[in-house]
Amino acid sequence: MQSTVNGNGSIGTKSDPARVALMQQIPPADPIWQRTAQNWMRFANQGKLAAVGTITLATGDNVTRVLDARAGPTSAIRFMPMTEHAAVEWRYLVVIRQADGEFSIEHRVLTYTDHTYRYAILG
Repeated sequence: MQSTVNGNGSIGTKSDPARVALMQQIPPADPIWQRTAQNWMRFANQGKLAAVGTITLATGDNVTRVLDARAGPTSAIRFMPMTEHAAVEWRYLVVIRQADGEFSIEHRVLTYTDHTYRYAILG
């Protein structure tokens, strides 16, 4: 008997041998783990992802390197200015390099020290 994946992602019926075999491989849920997973899903549904950070751009140089374990070579990185000077400079920010755990931002050479941004890493 071949198992099929339904449109909702479930496998076959309750008596389907593939489903029974799969369910036997999954250990019973630990209540603490279950509560942690439920809290994470609730926060994620509310848009409260643990994927944000804060950075102040380096002065006197045109590149700022950010070390963040959540960053990867295919991550989407977005910025939100937190200060007045950052809001003016925001349109000149370009992510020029991405790798596992880091990314680099190219910007104009800055004279003010308050170019602070929040950033979000997705993916």
